[in-house]
Amino acid sequence: MLRVHVCGWPPTQCDGRIDVLLGNGDGSFSSTFSKTGGYWTLAVGDFDGDGNLDLAVRDVDAPDDANPVFHGDGKGKFTATGKFIINNHALGFLSIVARDLNGDKLPDLVSTRDDNTIAVQLNTTVPEPSFSISASTPSPAIVSRGQSSTSTVTLSLLNAFDNPVALACSVQSAHSAPTCSLDPNSVTFDANGNATAMLTMNTGAANASLVPSSLQHAPLQSLWLPFAGLALMGAGCYGRPTRRKLTVYLSGLLFAALIFQAACGGGSSGGTSSSRPQSTPYTITVTGTSESTTHSATVTLTVR
Repeated sequence: MLRVHVCGWPPTQCDGRIDVLLGNGDGSFSSTFSKTGGYWTLAVGDFDGDGNLDLAVRDVDAPDDANPVFHGDGKGKFTATGKFIINNHALGFLSIVARDLNGDKLPDLVSTRDDNTIAVQLNTTVPEPSFSISASTPSPAIVSRGQSSTSTVTLSLLNAFDNPVALACSVQSAHSAPTCSLDPNSVTFDANGNATAMLTMNTGAANASLVPSSLQHAPLQSLWLPFAGLALMGAGCYGRPTRRKLTVYLSGLLFAALIFQAACGGGSSGGTSSSRPQSTPYTITVTGTSESTTHSATVTLTVR
């Protein structure tokens, strides 16, 4: 919210004040900028093409060619680092508005004076080429191996720059990371200064294991096998009747152990938890480059 306490008429001994209040999301506001001076009226616009709103202020205490422009940092703070000119200090401005009058995507100043005159001042700023880039949440955001996901990449112009933007993507280096591609991999902006591309993320098929799941996570349970073998070998040291009885006994014991291991699922933590697939998040970065300007956006895809 922008609050301005302006001077009256005639503009003598002016005690105007500019206050910038940012909303806290709960109906309350916090002051981020306050400035007192001979301020009469102002206009809001991105005058330097950096993507942040600025303030062009009519200051009745300033010379004709030194009315301040407060440049915003995008966080509610402003610094008086620019200026604009008025042609008749004595008459002064009654009001001032910011509008793009010549289609260069930079706001110009339109003002009225008390002599029934409308004045137009075109913005002569030559900003650095710039654009914004963002990527939507992947759909779906969680996939299994062998599946794919997509995200919409959106680009917007921030000033008069209107060059093509080359797109590329990369995945955080990791084992079995998904692959990514962009369609198209170069975009141009439409009449409204917007462009889109589709990001596709593909995951590789799950690797099939030749080892039964009941044995993959059960090294401790399989330790009884060599001991049982030794017991059977030892049975040969006894007489035939005793050996026959011991063989039957050990065979039954082995059979019971096999059934017990299969029932337990072969894992110390149970069949359900040991067979549950683990989820791995991957960060995919989309980079847009045009001449010397580069911006990027990231999305997160979870693979299980």
